[in-house]
Formats: sequence, C-alpha cells, structure tokens
Amino acid sequence: DANEIRTVILEVERLPSSDPPDLESPLVAGVQPSAYWLEDLGEGVTGNGVVAIAPDARIVSLPANPGSARATVVRVVNNHRDRALRFTLEAQAPAGLRAELGERSVEIPPSGFREIPLRLERDGAPSSAIAEPVQILAHTESGTVADWVWIDPAADMATSPVLVRGPIRVEIPDRLVRGHGIARARIYNEGTGPISGTAEWILPPALWEAIPRHAWRRPITIDAGDSVEVALRLATDLDSYAMLRFAYAGRVLYGETVGIVSDPQRIFLRADAGRLRIHEGTSATLRLSAFSLAGLSSDSEIRIAAPEGWQVPIIRHDWRPGLDTSTLNVDFRVTPPPGATDAELVFGDERLRMPVHVAPTQPALPTATHVTIDGDLSEWYETEFTRAVSDLGTVRTAVRYGPPGLAVAMIVEDDKFYQPYDGAAIWQGDSVQLGISVAPSQALGYDATDLEFGIAKTDQGDLVWCWYDGERGLTGRVEGAQAAVRVEPGRTVYELLLPSSALPAVALRPESVLGFCYIANDNDGDGFRGAVQWTRGMSGGKDSSLFGDLLLLATQ
Repeated sequence: DANEIRTVILEVERLPSSDPPDLESPLVAGVQPSAYWLEDLGEGVTGNGVVAIAPDARIVSLPANPGSARATVVRVVNNHRDRALRFTLEAQAPAGLRAELGERSVEIPPSGFREIPLRLERDGAPSSAIAEPVQILAHTESGTVADWVWIDPAADMATSPVLVRGPIRVEIPDRLVRGHGIARARIYNEGTGPISGTAEWILPPALWEAIPRHAWRRPITIDAGDSVEVALRLATDLDSYAMLRFAYAGRVLYGETVGIVSDPQRIFLRADAGRLRIHEGTSATLRLSAFSLAGLSSDSEIRIAAPEGWQVPIIRHDWRPGLDTSTLNVDFRVTPPPGATDAELVFGDERLRMPVHVAPTQPALPTATHVTIDGDLSEWYETEFTRAVSDLGTVRTAVRYGPPGLAVAMIVEDDKFYQPYDGAAIWQGDSVQLGISVAPSQALGYDATDLEFGIAKTDQGDLVWCWYDGERGLTGRVEGAQAAVRVEPGRTVYELLLPSSALPAVALRPESVLGFCYIANDNDGDGFRGAVQWTRGMSGGKDSSLFGDLLLLATQ
C-alpha cells in the first residue's frame, strides 16, 4: 500500500546430497547462480530494487530572481548482475522553472550507474517559492521510477552544497554479540555535505517476531564529517546473524555481518579477501581473523591444510581481547610451488575454505607508438606473446602501451571463420575479448574498476565493442579505437589500439600492474562452442579476481 515498506529476503541453501551439484556451472541453462536482495525502499527505487534513480541534492538553493540557475547531478543505477538496461530520462518542472537533463537516453551495464547533469533555471516573474518539486523520471522496459528535487530560495548558497562527494563507510565494533545483547554499527559520512537515507538491520525470518520493525529500520541524516551509531537490541536464544544496510542516493552500503551466538565459546573465522591472488613466481599475505566471546586466548591457533608443495608459514600472530568480542588475527605468507595454478586452502577443521589464484603475467612494452594498426604483425617480437591453449585451439597475445593507449596483437589458430553477428552479440561468433582491471583485484565478481572489450570482423567492418566501462557506464562502439582483422588460412589475426580516452582510470605508466584477461570465442557455424581462455574470469562468469597481471615494463 501507499507509504508501506516491504522487505523480502531470499535465502539460498545447498541441500545435502551424495552427489552435490557443480556450483561452478549454471544451475539452469543460460542462468548464472546469483543472489539478490529484493527490496522496496520507496522513494526512487523499483519494487525489486534492481533499478534506482536519485539526485545528489534533494534541495537546491535557487534565488528568486528570474534567470537564476543551478546544477546538480542525478544518479541512475542498474543493480542487475547480468543484464544491461536502456533508460529513457525525463525531467518535469513546475510552472516558473525550466529543468534540463544532460542526457535523455542511456544504456547502463550490469551493476553500473551513470551520473546525469541536471540544470535548473527560473523562468518568468520573480517568486519567493516554487511549491512543487521537479520530478525526475527514468523509464525502462519493466516500468518507471521517479524521484524529486525541491527548490529553496532562502537557502544559503555559500553553505548549501549541491553535490555530495566523498566516501561513506560502516564500522562494526563487535563482530559477535549474545542473543540478548546489542548489535551496533557506526556510519561515517566523509563527504562534502549531509546525506539522508534508511538504516536497516537485515535479519533472518526467525527473528522478525521477536524484534519489532521500528527497532531495526529507521531514517537517518548524517552531516558532513560526522557519524551516527545505529544500535539494535536483540531478544533471541537462537544462533543467528544481523547485517546493517544503509540505502542513500540510489546506493546501498553493507556492514560486516554480526554473529548472534548463544554459546560464548563458539569461534567464527573470516578472511580479508574472497579469493587470495598471488602473482606468478611470488608470495602473498593472507590475513585470517577469528572472533569469539570467550573461546579465544593468547595461546589460540588457526590450523591450516595446504596442497603438497605449498608453503604457508605464520608471519604474525595478534590476539586482542575486547570488552565483548576477542579477536585473533593471524597473517600467513602463502607461496605456491613452481608451476602451480589455482588451489584451495582449508582453515580451522574445514570451517573456512579459501580459493587461491596464481595469476600469470602478460608483459607490455612501452612502444605503442611504434605500432601501425593494419593486421601486419611484423613489428611485433615473438618473445612478447603469451599463449592460451585448449581443445578449441590456441590464441597468442602481445601488448604494448604508451600515450596513444594500449596496442594489442592476437593470433587465433582456427580452421574455420564464422562471424555473422554485430554489436553486443559479437561474442557468439569468432571474436576476441579483453578484460582490464584498474588494479589486480581480490574481490569476487566485477565492479566499477573493470572494463571489457571485444574485437570482431563483422559484415559492417572491423568492430571494437565495449560491454563494461567501469565507473562511466558507457557501452557500445568504442570511439577512437582502431582495429584490423585479417582472416588467413588456418588462423585469424587481430590488431587493435584501445585509445587512452577509452581507459580514463587506467594508469598507463611504467611499472604499473593491471588486471588482465584475454579469450578467443569460437563458432564454426553450428553455434557458440566456447572460448579459449588465458585465465578464467570473463567467459562463463564475470570475476576479475581470476584475471592475470598486465605488467607495464619500464624499458624494452
């Protein structure tokens, strides 16, 4: 009903089975396993929470004199994990005001957002107040979402910020609490202006009846540079959990999970990364943390099981007793043996399993200016190329960098070329794809630091396409890119220049290390057969923590 807030939590549990399913593969053809928080936060969010629109300033100071103008930004968010959305945007202004959006139609990739400029200008006779707000509408194929900007002629323009910028973070002082204790979180606003949103404790259904709604959901406002504590008094004898969620300006921020325990001796294990990523030929540090109300002491240890040949010595052991929760932090130095690839470490009697990815290295010479994009690879050295091999074939790749951008050469061994597709569908035919991260990542999945491009010879010509564009959220044909694709007997040659303008957040500097992945898609005319992959992370699931490393060399 109107003004009603409803939350639906979907919990996924693997059922006991003598032959458990392979959860690395799609559970249903064409559907990737995933979990969604389904939410209705009211203002500016659709009923299932996957589309949001919100201005950075809900109140804009605009003097009463005709012609006065101000600007703000409207953020449009696509929270779908696997589907891009096309938005048609509209600004409806009341009498006496003009509202103009910087863009009217945008396509936003999965888990992406766009910031659209909004200009407001008084039009007509002076007025001390404009009673009605400006309504911002975002239309998609599944419906329309809306939000509002209010006009305040009396606001102090010198102290009323139009844009909210800066990090917002959540700190959890106690990771464990008793069933009749208090869960606490503190939300910090390190931005340039106040923020308003809804703070909510996510609870499993078993706790709903024992804890009234007003106790776990409330609106809050946090001034710039300030913080607010959000506390939840518990009343349960069950072992459970609580997690703080803060929704503001179309964005959602989560705190760490708070464990609710009845046994004070119970111990919980956490790792500082979803996946440990190790540069090939080196070591990496992994931190594990154990939490308990009364089950830890300075003599406590964390047991570990590693594959044969792996070295995992302890380099730091730090026990910290607290008022409520004691914490044991243990740092391990993880060194894989030569030739090792991916593995799994098991901690604490199999209570925590840590996947480990040994990242291969792709070198890049600082000589992109010496490359002519024509499909002739005679200016490339054989020693620059790395290789990926599978039952589908072989692909070799070399990379150079410089002021023009990234130059890439790829040779795909394939006895039959087939590419009838165009645009975003080119991956279904013979083509190659490149994945780039601003920096190597240990976070599972894709985020705003990841980019993905494709190159193909289509009926309309050689095409460079972008599916993921990081923070900007731009998709489509890459402006300024150069590509040459040559189909030769038994192989296809790709040569590409990704311009610096397509890589705005990527540091093309000597000694920089980027996340990197390349694949070659195969289709012999009877459907998509799969991809030859240098690393996982792009085909069959998006996960940049599985990329390799692109090392920008200082000298040739």
